[in-house]
Amino acid sequence: MKHLFAFVVLFVGICSFKTANSTVNVLFKKHYGPTVTMKVSELRLLYSEPEIIAHSSYAKIKALSDASLKQACSTPLDGDYVTIKNGTVVIMQGNPRIYEMKRRGFLDFVVTCDVFTPAPLLKSCGLY
Repeated sequence: MKHLFAFVVLFVGICSFKTANSTVNVLFKKHYGPTVTMKVSELRLLYSEPEIIAHSSYAKIKALSDASLKQACSTPLDGDYVTIKNGTVVIMQGNPRIYEMKRRGFLDFVVTCDVFTPAPLLKSCGLY
């Protein structure tokens, strides 16, 4: 129990837990480490269409103008950049935004993505 408490305290600043589907989303407020530029068409969604549409942020994203949606993907005002898993094209953060970009046909739009590499501690604890 003591180790679990230390783990939670250690990651409280970088993790946000979604109770709806029990996943962990790592939140970035600026680009950390490596980035990669990719076309929207090259990115693969982590979640299915029904899961994305049911997401709490999707209604707001769907209501954005084309220009605002592009900004939300390339230079988001809240610093929540699209994030992909290291060595893949799978989106870890930003699925609703990229889904909407694909739905509107902005497949050639280029997005600068953060590249998420799980910390060794996450791997050793079986959390990733």
